Amino acid sequence: MEIEIERNLVMPGDVVPCPTGSMPGYGTYQNEVGEIVSNVMGYPAMYNRLVCVNSLRGCYIGETGNVVIGRISQVGNKRWKVDIGASQEAALQLSSIDLPTGEHRIRSEEDQLHMREYFNHNDLLSAEVQSKSQEGKAINLQTRSSKFGKLKNGMLVVVSPNLVARMRQHFCQLNNEVDIIFGRNGWIWVYYNNTNELEVPLIRRQQIVRISCLLKLMNKALVMISPEKIQQVFERTSDIELEDLLAESTLERIKDIDAVE
Repeated sequence: MEIEIERNLVMPGDVVPCPTGSMPGYGTYQNEVGEIVSNVMGYPAMYNRLVCVNSLRGCYIGETGNVVIGRISQVGNKRWKVDIGASQEAALQLSSIDLPTGEHRIRSEEDQLHMREYFNHNDLLSAEVQSKSQEGKAINLQTRSSKFGKLKNGMLVVVSPNLVARMRQHFCQLNNEVDIIFGRNGWIWVYYNNTNELEVPLIRRQQIVRISCLLKLMNKALVMISPEKIQQVFERTSDIELEDLLAESTLERIKDIDAVE
């Protein structure tokens, strides 16, 4: 089980603060005086007594129970392959999804024939990591909940997985009525959740684009991403026109906001 320690970005050569008796894991080594030192840029974490540094540029590793966002890359026999930004594609079994009718039964040959109606190539979806292989590479997903499934009415933003803050609820709504799904794999879905309207109103589309741009800038500035931080950055950059949002001056302002915090 992963235990996060001091959530400060460390650089190669930095000493990682950790409890006495800790041992070096991936991304770290022990120097001649017994200190555990980082050899990558990233955020430290502990696995029992093992101290590791999750590289900002590494692939998503996966952990059972994680909420993730992925893209269907292949429709196969009784399963879909899903790109979630890991070293290998994840698998979503036909038996691991909710049927449109809500029935709980063994999947039939007819269900297999309708697989492309459930999820087709290039569809985006939210899911949960159901299990991992012992080697940690093969990841199995499940969408057996009403909160998971195909995504629409939004924009996908990909950031470093280690910048997505751990939170109890990964499905959030900001004060401006735009919804966000925070995938632990660094894939974030910004969308408008209102099925009563045929199309997304212009003002909501503009807010979705604005938040998506801010997420890209926060990723570039190496700012931890959470609902509270996004709301803060959103409010403090509200005076900037949408077409000017990706300017270097906005990036510097976001860095200043984070430095003050």
